[in-house]
Amino acid sequence: MKLSVRHTLLPLIAAIVTAFLATARAADPKPPSKREAREIEKALTLRFKADEYFAKTQRDYFDESSIIGQPIAAVIRQKGPATRVADDGAGGKIFAYESDVSGQSGEYVPGYTITDQFGNVVERGEGRDTRSSYHYVAYRDFHVNPEGQTTRLVTGVRGLPPPTGLEKMAKIWSGKISFPGKSRAEIAALIHTHIKTRGYVLKHDSGDSISYRHFTQFGTAQECGADLYGKVRVIVNLHNGELDADVYVANFSTIFGAKIIINANDDVASENNVPFNILSWIAPKEARQAFPEAMFDTKKKPLNPIVISTVYRFHEGYSKELQALAND
Repeated sequence: MKLSVRHTLLPLIAAIVTAFLATARAADPKPPSKREAREIEKALTLRFKADEYFAKTQRDYFDESSIIGQPIAAVIRQKGPATRVADDGAGGKIFAYESDVSGQSGEYVPGYTITDQFGNVVERGEGRDTRSSYHYVAYRDFHVNPEGQTTRLVTGVRGLPPPTGLEKMAKIWSGKISFPGKSRAEIAALIHTHIKTRGYVLKHDSGDSISYRHFTQFGTAQECGADLYGKVRVIVNLHNGELDADVYVANFSTIFGAKIIINANDDVASENNVPFNILSWIAPKEARQAFPEAMFDTKKKPLNPIVISTVYRFHEGYSKELQALAND
């Protein structure tokens, strides 16, 4: 469902402007001028449009990958026969949908020479040719288990390294944790119990490594100026007596009250496509008033210590949980 800007933008912006002005009056008895009010409304409108576009783009990914968990027959009914089908080496299949993409980019600008009435060159410009052609094969690979259910969707370009799902996530922690006297199997059992107890989602278990995912809201508009959500991926490599782990996060925020959701393929979207976006750590100079949750200005000066503390606690919590397992 697409939001109608005509029906939702103006009242939504008006409500948010009112809230901003109320906050401003509480901090400063002097009411904002009409010019300041217009600047706030302009900033909020710019943010609304950017966040609306992001929400729509995410919805496209979300809807396509939400077929994960269904029989491959459902994919074929929706998309038609696959370009090709290959074994995945583990008893399952990969149904590949491929498309050729080609075109040209760049431009040709001819050179020129300008002379005066006597034939003397007064100006000369060099020609420039930046034209180039491109061709690649884009793919959507649906991984299917031996029972015929889709388990994963991977999109990319043939010839380039396959995406890992971590490209848009930031690594926030990496380290080793000792488990004296524990075997690899015993540490694995602790991790599995931890995942189940916390309600995390197991994504992979090869025996040597385990990965899991968590998605949650960790900040509210009342405390942080925006609702904050986090998608976390923890990858644990198991050894006798120790583990090494990496923690990745992607943070999202909304000042428009979006309820952000996640599907089995780890793609996020918002209910009813209400605008949201990636959490901005730095407030853009041209629309700073519309980013109450931004932690720093363009000169890296702290703006919001509450959000800084909230994000820091959220991020460090996942490594602390692993460290606590070693102390139990």
